[in-house]
Amino acid sequence: MRCCIILLFAAIAMLLPLPFSGAGGGAPMPGMLLTVNSTWQQLAQGDTTWQTYCRYVSHVSGVPFHRVAAMWAYETDWGRSRLWRKHRNPAGIRHNAHARKQGATGVWSNDEGGTVKASYPSLVASADNYAWVLRLRRYQPCHCLNDELAFWRCMRKAGWFSGPHVHARARLSEKLKNE
Repeated sequence: MRCCIILLFAAIAMLLPLPFSGAGGGAPMPGMLLTVNSTWQQLAQGDTTWQTYCRYVSHVSGVPFHRVAAMWAYETDWGRSRLWRKHRNPAGIRHNAHARKQGATGVWSNDEGGTVKASYPSLVASADNYAWVLRLRRYQPCHCLNDELAFWRCMRKAGWFSGPHVHARARLSEKLKNE
């Protein structure tokens, strides 16, 4: 009887979409669970390279690595921004309920007329929240665009950024894609 119950739960679990299975939900691609777990372990064990961070966010959010890497590069000034170095906040993510669930505390920032930004206790918490933000409904239509310029225009229109550097972001994204 106990074995039948376990098999029933296992069968049900196989039908449910995993939270990190990409923007559209559904079953993960072959090897994806292993990849997500290994990049999570790298972050948890102190691997602070931007490639590992961006790879993890890419796997969890479903946004291709080259686009996540271009976002990270612009938003952190290639890792030099104070918000990234001191608070592990790559995109100026506000201190909201979801950030608090990741263990983030609030930190005052003078940008945008003064806002409270999230300060994450670890890179894993930061990456999880970054991926969660990327999966918000308003960014979903952008994920399926193949053209880099169209993707960046869509992200700007959806509110991801407000700067004028759409073409530069698209070029960087394309360069990272081809490397």
